[in-house]
Amino acid sequence: MDTKFAVAVHTLLFISESPEPKTSETISQTLHTNASYVRKILSGLVKAGMITSATKSKDCCLLKQPEEILLSDIYNAVEPGVSKLTMSLSQNPDTNIILCRCEQPVMEDLFREMERSVDAILQHKTLQDVIDEVKRVAAQESTL
Repeated sequence: MDTKFAVAVHTLLFISESPEPKTSETISQTLHTNASYVRKILSGLVKAGMITSATKSKDCCLLKQPEEILLSDIYNAVEPGVSKLTMSLSQNPDTNIILCRCEQPVMEDLFREMERSVDAILQHKTLQDVIDEVKRVAAQESTL
């Protein structure tokens, strides 16, 4: 998983909960990143029907309630068709050695199983779950 998913979740969280303007510029400032990168993420979320379009000066808003937005939908909006896990096997194993030959299918099965586990987690958590957890952590922090 690269940062696109995390940026997308942050963006939706910011749009949902922040009283600040919700432009690509203000969102990028909260991430200390380039606004054009954020606009790329926003574009995927717009195409997925999660938010209205945002620009440098135009606010955007959620088109769905946070409890209706699955984390798997967010991932698929910004990383369509991309594996959630970036793993690879040795580039050039010595196939004359039985251990090397047999390792590949075993590891590929393991990677598929891990991918299914990540999918299951993302399909059962919503943006609202993230919002609730952020608020819980913030409340704990404010009592310190």
